[in-house]
Amino acid sequence: MGISPTLLSTTIYDFRDRHRKKLPFRFDNERQWLMDNFPGLCRLDAHAIQRVKSEDVKPMQGEGLWYMAMHQSADVRQYVAGHTETPTDCLDMLSRDADSSVRQMVASNKNSSAACLAVLAQDKHRSVRVAVAANKTTPADSLRLLSSEKDVQIRRGIASNTTASAETLASLASSNEIQIRFEIASNPTTDATVLERLACDVHPLVRQAVAGHPNCAMSILVFLADDESTNIRHLVAGHPAAPPAALDKLAAEDNVSIRRAIGANPASSNHTLSRLAGDGDPFVRLCVAVNERRDSTLSILLAGDPNPLVRTALARLPELPEQAAKTLANDEDRSVRLWLARNRTLPESIYELLSKDEDPEIRQSIADNPSSPSAVLNQLSRDAEILVPALATNDEEDIQALIAFGQSASPFVRAYVAANPHAPSSILKDLAQDATAEVRRCVAQNLNTHPATLHMMARDLDEHVRVLVAKNEHSPLAALTLMCADRSVYVRMCIAANGVLTKEMTYKLANDDDLFIRRTINLRISKIEEPVIHL
Repeated sequence: MGISPTLLSTTIYDFRDRHRKKLPFRFDNERQWLMDNFPGLCRLDAHAIQRVKSEDVKPMQGEGLWYMAMHQSADVRQYVAGHTETPTDCLDMLSRDADSSVRQMVASNKNSSAACLAVLAQDKHRSVRVAVAANKTTPADSLRLLSSEKDVQIRRGIASNTTASAETLASLASSNEIQIRFEIASNPTTDATVLERLACDVHPLVRQAVAGHPNCAMSILVFLADDESTNIRHLVAGHPAAPPAALDKLAAEDNVSIRRAIGANPASSNHTLSRLAGDGDPFVRLCVAVNERRDSTLSILLAGDPNPLVRTALARLPELPEQAAKTLANDEDRSVRLWLARNRTLPESIYELLSKDEDPEIRQSIADNPSSPSAVLNQLSRDAEILVPALATNDEEDIQALIAFGQSASPFVRAYVAANPHAPSSILKDLAQDATAEVRRCVAQNLNTHPATLHMMARDLDEHVRVLVAKNEHSPLAALTLMCADRSVYVRMCIAANGVLTKEMTYKLANDDDLFIRRTINLRISKIEEPVIHL
C-alpha cells in the first residue's frame, strides 16, 4: 500500500527537525497524529525513505523512543528519559518537560548533552539538580556552579563526581560536612594537594579514605604511618606507594594484620621481607612467600618453613629457584609435592625427580603437566599405574614419538594415540586391530582414519565400534551399505540417520524389521532436500 502525501510530508523525522529548529510543538495534536499514523510510518517504502534522505534530514535512531516521548503519561516519558538508547536531541526536548520526574531522569542520563545538563543545573526542583551533580558527564563548569549550593546531597554528588575540577574539589574540601570530605577523599581524581589537607582531618574515616587513595603521595603515607588509628596504619602498610622506610617501621607492630599487609606489599624491601620471613605468625610468612619482590634467598629459606601452608603456597609459584624446588620435591608433606608437580615453570630436573615419586597421584600430575619433558613422559608411559594423555594428544609430538607411544604396553596410552587427530593413518590401521576395544573405538571415531580401515572395522565384533564407524563422516559408502544389515539395531539406526544414503541403502532400511528405522527412512524420503545417491 502506498504512503499518503500527508505521511510523506509529515513523518517522525519532522518532529526531530522541528525540534532542531526550535519550532513549537502542538503536543496533543501531534501525539494523536503519531498514534493514528504510526503503523503507516513503519511501512515507509524505499521511495519515501529516499525522499527523506534527499532532503538532507539526518536519519534518526530510536524512532520508537521519540514516539513514546510524545506520550501523555509522565511514567512513559520518564522511561524514555532514562533509556540508554534515547537520542540526545530527544533528551533535549524532554529536558523542558513539565514533569520534574522526567527532567530528573534526563539529568541522570549519560547521553544528555552538556548544554542540556547546564540548563538542568539551574532547575527549580532540587531532585533535578541532585541528579545533575551526580551525572558523570556533567561539564566541570556546571559542577562548579552547583558547588555553591547549600544542599548537602548536591555537594556530596559533586564531591564524588570524577568530572569535577581540582578547584571545585579543593573548595568543597573545606566543608563542615564529614560526608562531603569523605567523598572527596574517596574520589579517584582528587589530587595530592587536596589529599594532603584531608590527611589532617579530625575524623578518622576521612583520613582512612586518604590512606587508601591511589594518588596518595609518599609524604602523606609517612605522616599517616604514625596515625593513632589501626585501620589507617593497616591501609598504609598495604599501599603500593608506601616508602620502604615506613613499611620497615610498621613491620615492628604488634598487630598481625599490619604485618601480613606488609608481607604481601610489593613495595616492601628485601630487608623487611627477611625480617617477616621469620615471623611467628604463619600467615605473615605465607604473605612473604607469595610476594613478587621475594628473592631467591627468601625462596630457599621458606622452602624449609615448618608450616606446610607456607611451603604449599611457595610450590604453586612460577619460576622457583632450582634449590628451593628440589627441597619442596623431597618434602614430607604429600600436598606440597602434589602442587609442585602441577607447576609448569620448574627446571627439567625437578620433573624427573617427581616422576619417580612413590605416590601415583604425583606421578600422574607430572604426566598431565604439559611442561614435562618428553623423556620423562616416555618413562612414565611404561608405568602401569599412570595414564599419560599428554603423550598421545600433544599436537607438537612428532610422528616417531606417536609410533613409539602407539606400541606402548599401556592400553590407555594406545587409546590416546588412537584419538589423536594428527596420528598418521598407518598407525591407526595397526591400532584398528588392537585387542582392547576402547582403542579400536578411538580409531573408529578418528576423522584421520583411512576409509579402507573404517570399511574393515565395519565388521568389528564390538557393537560400539561399529556404531562409531556408522557415525564417522569419512566412512565409505561400501561400509555403510554393509552395516545396513548389521545385527545391531543401534548400528542400523545410525545409518538411517546418516547424512548420505544410496538407493540400495534406502531400500534395505525402508524394509527393516525395526519400526522406528522404517519411519525414519520414510520421513527422510518425504523431504526433498535429503540427499539420496543413485548408484
